Amino acid sequence: MGECCEDESDFCIGVCLQIFLFLLISTATYCYYAVVLPLWLTWGTTGIVNGVTFFILLFLMATSYLRTWLSDPGWVPSGWMPDDVLEQGGESGGVLERDAPMPAQTKDVRFCRKCDGYKPPRAQHCKQCGRCVQRMDHHCPWVQNCVGEANTKFFILFLFYGTVTSTFYAVSVVWFLWDFMSRKSHLKFRDIAGYMGLLLGTLIIIICLTLMLGSLFGWNVYLMMRNQTSLENYDIEVAPSRSRGKAKKGKHRYDMGTYKNLQSVLGMSPLIWLLPIAGSSWGREDSAAGKNEDENEHEMAALRTTSD
Repeated sequence: MGECCEDESDFCIGVCLQIFLFLLISTATYCYYAVVLPLWLTWGTTGIVNGVTFFILLFLMATSYLRTWLSDPGWVPSGWMPDDVLEQGGESGGVLERDAPMPAQTKDVRFCRKCDGYKPPRAQHCKQCGRCVQRMDHHCPWVQNCVGEANTKFFILFLFYGTVTSTFYAVSVVWFLWDFMSRKSHLKFRDIAGYMGLLLGTLIIIICLTLMLGSLFGWNVYLMMRNQTSLENYDIEVAPSRSRGKAKKGKHRYDMGTYKNLQSVLGMSPLIWLLPIAGSSWGREDSAAGKNEDENEHEMAALRTTSD
C-alpha cells in the first residue's frame, strides 16, 4: 500500500507484524503437511478430508487477508461535496469557502482541513494514511491498511477464517501429540524429534492467536449487528460513561435492524456472506460518496432527526 503509512515508525511496525504472521503461517502449514497429515492419511478417507479442509481454510483466510490489505478501504473521493453544498455553491461550481456555514440538513458533514475537502457522514481522517476514510473503524497495523466502508467485510472474514483455521490446526496437533504419547501411533520418537520443537512452539503461539482472533471476531460481529464502528462505539458508550458516570443508552442513529445491518457489510444475499467477495455497495456510481441512494438517505435522515 503505497499510500499507507505516512508515519515511518508505524510502517516498520506493520512490516514486522506481517513478516511474523507470514512466518507463523508458513511454519504451521509445513508442520501440518509434513508431520500431522501423514498420520491422518493412515486413516484413509478421513486423512484426505482433513488435508483438503485445512487447505480450503488456509485459502479463504489468505484471500480475506490480502483483500483487506490491498483493497481501497473506502477513500473519500477527491473533491467530494454533499448535494446541498453543491446547490449552495450555485454558479461557482459548488465550491464554497471552507469556513462557509453548512446547510442545516447536512450540518454533520464536516470539512477536513488536512485533506482540504468535505467528509461524508461517518467518515474519519486517518493520520497514518493521510486521507479520509468512509465509515472508518480503525487503522490496522497487521494489514497495513485502514478498515473502512469497502474492506470491513474482508477484515471480519479474515478474523473468522483465522479463528477457524487456527482452531483446526491446534486441535489437529493436540490430537496428533495425544495419539503419539498414548503409543497408538506407529511413529517413534526419533521420527518426529526434529519437528517436536516446531510443533509445540507453533501450537502455543496459535492457541494464543486463536483466543485473540476469536475475541476480535466476536467484538466486530457485535459492532456489525448494531451498524457501529469502534470509533462510534467509543463515542456512544465509552466516552459518556467516563464523563457522566454511566453510558448513554438508546438506539444508534444508523441502526437499521440486525439483518439490514449485516447486509450493509456482508452483502444483500446470505449466500455470499462467507465468501471474500465484495458485499457492500462501495464503488457504485449512483452516489457521490460511493453508496446507494437508500443507504445515503438513511444516514442523512439520521442526521436530520438528530439536528431537529
